Amino acid sequence: MQDPLAALSIYAEVSVALVGFSGIVIAFGRRSHGELSRLETRRLSNLFACSGLVLVMSLVGIALVHQMIDPKLLWQGGSAGVFLIGTFWLIYDWRTIRRLDPGERAGVNRYILYPFNFLALLALLLQLANVFVIAETWPVFLAFAFLVTFALQQFVLLIRMGYGDG
Repeated sequence: MQDPLAALSIYAEVSVALVGFSGIVIAFGRRSHGELSRLETRRLSNLFACSGLVLVMSLVGIALVHQMIDPKLLWQGGSAGVFLIGTFWLIYDWRTIRRLDPGERAGVNRYILYPFNFLALLALLLQLANVFVIAETWPVFLAFAFLVTFALQQFVLLIRMGYGDG
C-alpha cells in the first residue's frame, strides 16, 4: 500500500460520518422520545461500537505511523486489537440476541444475521493470522471495511424498523 495514513484517515472519516448521520436520524425519529426497543438498542449499540472501533483504531494507527514504529508491528497490533475486541463483541452480541423476548427475537433476520456472523468469524481468524503469520496492512483494512459495512447494515435495519419493516 502506498500511503496507509491516507487509508486510515478515510476509515476514520467514514466512521465519523456514519455515526453522525445516525445520530441526526435518531434525534429526528421516534427514537428520540425514549421509545427504543431492546432490538433497536442492540442495533444502535452495534452501529456505534463498530464505527467507534474503526475510528479509534484509525486514529491510533495515524498517531503510531507518525512515531515511525515498525510497520509490521503496527499491523500486527491492529489485528490483535480487532481480534480481541471483535471476539468480545461477537460473544456479547449473541448473548444480547438470546436475551431478547421471543417477539423481538423474531425481528432478527436470520438470513442477515448468520452470513454476517460467518463473515465476522472469518475476519477474526484473518486478524489472528495477521498477528502471527501475515503481518501486513490489508487484513486490518479488510476488517475495517467489514466493520463499517456491518455498522451501515445496522443503520439500514434501524431505519427499516422505524418504518415498520422490522
